[in-house]
Amino acid sequence: MHANETHSESAEPSLIRQVATALSGAYKKRNLYDPEHTIYQSALDGLMQLCDRLFAGADRLQLTIAQDGIRHREAMILEGAGEPTDLTFILHRDGLLSLTLRRGLQRWELDTLVSIWHEHAVLPEDAEEDIVTALWQLDLPSVSYEAAAPALGPITETPLTDLEKIWNGVVNEEDGAPAETPAHNENRTADAPHAMPIAPLAQTPALFRISADERIQLRKMVASEERMDGTAQVVAVLLYILTHHHCSEEDIADLLDTLFQELHETLGQGRFHHLHDVLLKLQQHTADLERRQHGTARRLRCFLDNLADATFLNALLTLMPPMDQRAPSAAKQLKKLFLLLGHSTLPALGAMMMHTSSAALQRLLLETIATFAHNDLAPVAALIQGGNNELAARLVYVLGYLKDDDSRRMLSGLLGHPAAPVRRQALKAISAHGRPTLEELFALMDDPDPTVRKCALQELGRERNRQVEQHLLARLAQPPPGDDGDEHLMALHQVLGRSGSEQSLPYLRRLLFRWPLLGILRPAAGRQRRAAVTALSALDPSIAAPLLRRNSSGFWKNLLRSAKNCPTQSRSVPQ
Repeated sequence: MHANETHSESAEPSLIRQVATALSGAYKKRNLYDPEHTIYQSALDGLMQLCDRLFAGADRLQLTIAQDGIRHREAMILEGAGEPTDLTFILHRDGLLSLTLRRGLQRWELDTLVSIWHEHAVLPEDAEEDIVTALWQLDLPSVSYEAAAPALGPITETPLTDLEKIWNGVVNEEDGAPAETPAHNENRTADAPHAMPIAPLAQTPALFRISADERIQLRKMVASEERMDGTAQVVAVLLYILTHHHCSEEDIADLLDTLFQELHETLGQGRFHHLHDVLLKLQQHTADLERRQHGTARRLRCFLDNLADATFLNALLTLMPPMDQRAPSAAKQLKKLFLLLGHSTLPALGAMMMHTSSAALQRLLLETIATFAHNDLAPVAALIQGGNNELAARLVYVLGYLKDDDSRRMLSGLLGHPAAPVRRQALKAISAHGRPTLEELFALMDDPDPTVRKCALQELGRERNRQVEQHLLARLAQPPPGDDGDEHLMALHQVLGRSGSEQSLPYLRRLLFRWPLLGILRPAAGRQRRAAVTALSALDPSIAAPLLRRNSSGFWKNLLRSAKNCPTQSRSVPQ
């Protein structure tokens, strides 16, 4: 599968750079997502489209792998990041010298190639194969490579002449020691006839001095090794003990406690992606034990259920650095972990939402709860009805975005919730994505909470509506027990004016005049006259103008006008 192609390449350098970048991007996406995930599949599609454009004008693309990056015809097209899982790093680490892609390249070949890179990104100490070995075992028709033969080290880093001097025992006088003579070699050989000459390594420190860049790379490698996912090994060992040895109940409890502490520490370190993979394998292993009716299956299932409890998840409250300072991918990985644990995490997520000060974590918790509610509304409904009114008010916000019949019915029911914040949020959620029914608004226009009343009255006064006008006239003619309050009375009459018509004039006339027959107005500072003026000011001007003019007229002018236009009958209004 080694490449010995002689076809020329004529693609544009910018397109070649795009292909190399897309290769690296697809590899990174594969490290973050499952092979079936939409994001990875989209990255693979984009890479395939670029390759099709490239091979429309070129036979092949040969990329040279160097320690500092990927080159094409000596031109750097993708610089290495120096990270242990960087594409350039792993290809150079496994001895890959060049990679050639030919015309006719298929999408499945790219998928296989990227998957090989992903599977061998981190090699354990006892790894039996690397990227080159994996490529050698496969047949990718349009992909070829060149790899270096196994070597003991980068021999080119030390000049050959210096190695010969060390091997022969010759040291420059600049290094602070005289050169050895043949007599020295003869004496040393005589003392140990079968020994090879030992090079005076301590006298040549410059050859073994580590550069600043190499020190940085070593620190990164050490840090990467320290972060290596040893949790998976701990879980594997504990599961082996649990399933292959006869353990007492006390031993099982100790092992599960150790496992809990290991996973809890992993969560507190923010290693969400690794923890998700470990728990997924643990769930699969437990399901397999349940199928085989193994004795430890029940204990493992209880253990997994306990991971959805706040005792485990509260490690996120002390997460350092907090979610606000982490990359967006961390939030996606954490949400994926929550979804894996299932809707039984909802009480813990709700409690966490009330205690965290991290805006990013609160937003993530709301998104996760919304996802659970979209799949099954019942657990979220139980959490809302659980008695914590502050939490319920926050969760009502989620229901407004579901836009299905079940959530709408639930929001309608929450309009009668005993807590005012819940009623207020339910009304806002309904209004933000639709319109409350008149029956819902009529029930809330006399709500004990002033904010709820205000929201309901604003909705009722949006447009002129005969049904709203009739309901308000009946409500004002026979008010409920208790004092409406000055502010609420004015608000009701303002809505009457906004929604009313000429049919409201008889009521407003009786409210405006103490003795309508005589044209005597009520006191200007009285509630009834002010309420009438408020309604008339919001009414259609062509309808309200005559009464507004009489309201601004003096006593004698109104009296003379009443004498000229005396109505045939009148109705009194209770004082």
